[in-house]
Amino acid sequence: MTTADWVHLITISGSINAEILKGLFEAQDIDVQLYQEAVGKSVYPVNFGMLGEVEIYVKASDLETARQLLSEIENELQSEDDEEESPEESSGNPE
Repeated sequence: MTTADWVHLITISGSINAEILKGLFEAQDIDVQLYQEAVGKSVYPVNFGMLGEVEIYVKASDLETARQLLSEIENELQSEDDEEESPEESSGNPE
């Protein structure tokens, strides 16, 4: 497969986040390639600024499926954030 067969899907912050997304895509039979600038070897991950950004690439033939899955993931995360921010229903008993 040539580099022309791969297209950029998204750039995200942090290699851990990228690996999680990679696993989710691969679970749906979408091949993924990650690209991150290297600053050398360290026992501690470097994840700040441009050095923490990871580019995620998928096959051109999987691009639409990957975009749909990414949209579903983003919607689910937004839904969870909304649930955490909204006050819980009061049972009518003062605390």
